[in-house]
Amino acid sequence: MIPDTIEYERQLLQARLDAITSREDRGRLGQFSTPSDLAVQIVREALRLLDSREPINLIDPAFGTGVFLSALLRTVDGNQPVVATGFEVDLAHGSAAAELWSGITLDLRLEDFTAAGRPIWEDERANLMLCNPPYLRNQRIPASEKR
Repeated sequence: MIPDTIEYERQLLQARLDAITSREDRGRLGQFSTPSDLAVQIVREALRLLDSREPINLIDPAFGTGVFLSALLRTVDGNQPVVATGFEVDLAHGSAAAELWSGITLDLRLEDFTAAGRPIWEDERANLMLCNPPYLRNQRIPASEKR
């Protein structure tokens, strides 16, 4: 479990990043953060599908500032180990998130999840994927990436 102070810091970080990034740039990358309360609801529903004695190996393909990791760590029993892997394509978000989460077992990769090669869950035995996929209009995605 994590203290609420880390979630508070995460929300401040998210607000700072949103303030320095134009709506157009956020739209280009599909960067619209999931509200914290909604992330907690999603986590609670997802945890119903897992054995509460099983360690959690989380993958978040669109990490941002880590709203789902925060929600997960605030929701799970402190005896249930959590390991997380996150992917983030935006360097500003990824660097800031890496600093925020430096005390947590997190492998944050500054790369596009869809271009990461062999599916990570084959290598790392992930048992939970949580994310708010980037919302991009179909017309903005190059044909080569759609394939």
